[in-house]
Amino acid sequence: MNNIEILQKLLIEEIINKQYSQEEFEQYVQVQAPDKDDLSKWNYEDLKLCIENFQSSKNTSKQTPKQEEEIYGFQNIDEKLYSVIVSNQHKIYIDNISLDPYEKVIKCQQEKYLIEKDVELQFQISHPQEVRDSGLWSFITQKQIVVFSIQTFPMQYKVSRTLQEFDDLRNVICQYFPEKIIPRFPYGELTKLEEMQPMMDNIILSIKNLLLLYNQIPLIRTIQPCLWFIKEENQQLLQKKLKEELYKEKRYKLQQKQTKTGDIKVSLSFDGYKKFLDQSTYPKTAINLLNQIICNMNEFCAYQKKSQEFLGNATQCLMELTNTLPKYPEQISLIEYINLVNDHFNQITQEINDSCTLLDKNLKLTFAKLLRSHKSFVRLHQNVYDIRSKFVQDYNILNKKKDDLIRNSDLKTLIQKIMQQNKLDQSENDKLLTDSEYLKGFLHVQETQQNQQLQDQLVYMLQEFSCALDEQFRVDKLKVVSNFGGFLSSKQKLCQKYCEQWNDLVNKYEMLKEKSN
Repeated sequence: MNNIEILQKLLIEEIINKQYSQEEFEQYVQVQAPDKDDLSKWNYEDLKLCIENFQSSKNTSKQTPKQEEEIYGFQNIDEKLYSVIVSNQHKIYIDNISLDPYEKVIKCQQEKYLIEKDVELQFQISHPQEVRDSGLWSFITQKQIVVFSIQTFPMQYKVSRTLQEFDDLRNVICQYFPEKIIPRFPYGELTKLEEMQPMMDNIILSIKNLLLLYNQIPLIRTIQPCLWFIKEENQQLLQKKLKEELYKEKRYKLQQKQTKTGDIKVSLSFDGYKKFLDQSTYPKTAINLLNQIICNMNEFCAYQKKSQEFLGNATQCLMELTNTLPKYPEQISLIEYINLVNDHFNQITQEINDSCTLLDKNLKLTFAKLLRSHKSFVRLHQNVYDIRSKFVQDYNILNKKKDDLIRNSDLKTLIQKIMQQNKLDQSENDKLLTDSEYLKGFLHVQETQQNQQLQDQLVYMLQEFSCALDEQFRVDKLKVVSNFGGFLSSKQKLCQKYCEQWNDLVNKYEMLKEKSN
């Protein structure tokens, strides 16, 4: 949170929320600190002291309201006074740049689908095979590669793809849609079949999740690489095309986007930006906590398995103990009691083993899924940060150029030139002379327009970031509900089974006790 946001929060908490008059506070500030007519000129300590003095004067004035009116005359407030609070309360600050809320519609391209939008694609994935690499020198090098056969229905496309090509596809989609959450594909560097075998189930699952994007995000069917991937049989040509795509810049420019209507609405609001700031601080902290949770669960399972080993050793010792006892009628009862203790140890061992399995299959799976989705948040936030950094950098460079131009020019001559170029009325002359921000709007017009386009791209990324996180949180909630519900159901059944087993053990003990008596 930057200094302006901290000061805004202080004003909202101490003036607005405590129901002091904003207008009276504005007038008080103008009397007490006339040179500080903008929030950026205050620091936290001075503003807090000013607020406390204002509150103190108002609390005193409540006791003598008539005297207050006679002395200060607050009933005659000048409505044209510049509002210190109101003018800043709804501004959005990105670094040192102050932006007003706005909303606009930008023309882009209309959706043009290369694969029919309404057709649900189905994919059949075969287990991998080692084949000789293709290419001019393949007969000499005899290089072997591992490929997965992918058949696409209803088109009947059939192609072979390496794990690296799956990873390239994922990265190309990220280039075209930096505002979307695209699942990670962590197996792109695997090239040998023996490396893949231990994790084959997870690899197949990642491939399925990646291909499901054709149905989950139909918009990717509008880009050529996604058609090549499922249709192009010449593997070397596909690799060349994908590499060329990866060298291109990310598609931040809104005019390059495709929508159903052919336009994009961008909206910047104080509440929307505050929501982005709140959401953007969450993923990294959450990832650290999720990693700790998974680590602790692994430790818990490890200790349980260690306990299982100790109990197994104890069980073995009990069996040896019963074998060493003399086989006389007087010792039979003792042996039976020891066997009951052995049954008890076996029961606990079984419970530990089942609990570990449940944790591995259910709870750990739930947290692992959350961890994967949160890592996607970080990538998405990095995309927002990249476009934000470029906007701030270009804005500051351009603003300095404008300041230098104003400082190094004859102001009246510069203004006359602007008025002639833009065919402005003479009444604009005074405003151009007194309002530097208004004047800057007419300088370096082409660069200003380019920077405005960057700003629009940033605003679009901000709103898409919040939408993507909202949707992912909804999906994550369903995952947690499903996995945790399955865990509780299994646990309930196990507890019922354990209760029955413990009851059998108690009954055996009671029967043995009666027999002994």
